[in-house]
Amino acid sequence: MIHRGFSGWLLLLLTAFAAAAAEPAADDHLRRTAEAGDADAAVRLGSDYFNGNNGRQRNLTAAAYWFRRAAQQKHPEGHYRFAFCLDHGYGVSRDRATAFEEYSRAAAAGITDAAVRRAEILFDGLAPGFDPGSPGITADPAAAGAILRECAAQDHPVAMRLLAVFALRQPAGKRDDAQIETRLRRAAELGDTPAKRILGERLLASADRRERQRGADLLTAAGDAGDAAALTRLGIVREQGLAEAPPDEEAAFACFRRAAEMGDAAARIHLAGYMWRGSVVRQNIPEAIKLYRAGAAAGHPLAQYMLGQAMLKGIGTEPDAAGGAEWLQRAAANGEIEAQLLLASLYENGRHLPSDPAAAVYWYRRAAELGSRDGMREFGLRLLRGRGITADPAAARAILRRAAGMGDAVSADLLKNL
Repeated sequence: MIHRGFSGWLLLLLTAFAAAAAEPAADDHLRRTAEAGDADAAVRLGSDYFNGNNGRQRNLTAAAYWFRRAAQQKHPEGHYRFAFCLDHGYGVSRDRATAFEEYSRAAAAGITDAAVRRAEILFDGLAPGFDPGSPGITADPAAAGAILRECAAQDHPVAMRLLAVFALRQPAGKRDDAQIETRLRRAAELGDTPAKRILGERLLASADRRERQRGADLLTAAGDAGDAAALTRLGIVREQGLAEAPPDEEAAFACFRRAAEMGDAAARIHLAGYMWRGSVVRQNIPEAIKLYRAGAAAGHPLAQYMLGQAMLKGIGTEPDAAGGAEWLQRAAANGEIEAQLLLASLYENGRHLPSDPAAAVYWYRRAAELGSRDGMREFGLRLLRGRGITADPAAARAILRRAAGMGDAVSADLLKNL
């Protein structure tokens, strides 16, 4: 059942008629056919409004109205396209529970894209009230997986990618990484842009520089296809020289700028870093702080870390030790390693925060657990000397060996003297 009040659909109807009145009579035949009850014409008319084609201005409300008209006549494509509007809030209030029902009808009529999106929703479900007034959807990963496997067997790229993404949620020892990569590769070959990005990111973790270059090439392809997150990741690759080319800040900045123009929040944080340093562009600390504030409020760990630093030091803003420490705490809790290391140092030295050796050890340990060799070295040293934690020389040596194995010269020298 569609969860929509009469007044909402009256507004849709009035908007659709208002759009009709503003358009040339050359398109009247399609409209007359749709108004006469032809569902195919309703879908075509809705598509013209959705895409702004055939002389019609883009009007998502009118599009949703005509897709709904087609769905009411049990038109498979009408069900699917109306579901898509409900799913994303295009021309109607977002309502994923109703979208799920419409996807189900379209899937039952043989629309594979609808079956895939239905399975994606079903995998995690939706809590009651997820959208206003929504009754929720009970998760059923087994049923969702079966649907996706059936669609993947038909070479559906999104189904293949979703199977890989859901498999990646499993612990490393319990998943089939070869199958995951095979599915991602096939989905990428079939043109699925997110699959190119995900596979590209995975290849960047390879020890083989040529594989990393293949990863960078996939990110480039995904970025060229409009994937802003891929462009942001490619910017990091260019900045750090992770593929075959050496570090190139100008190329990295260009990637970040394109991604930011496409609305990627992470890219804006990286642009703020260039403004902060005055690298590639003229230094602009106030603008960088503005971007960091927006990113921090949105929960971006790097922005929280940079804003916290700025507030502690009074750079580009009034000094505020308490506020700066609070942002550092948030960044550290969100996994920002540099924030964890800085917090540990502040607690250890009693600067801006009360001296607390145990808290310092906690944050050094967190950084070490995330793979920071600096965190490993500092945590190992405190384990060795019993500072802020009970001494454990054997555990300390093991951690220092890990840091030394990652190239930490201080840890290597300490081990020689133990």
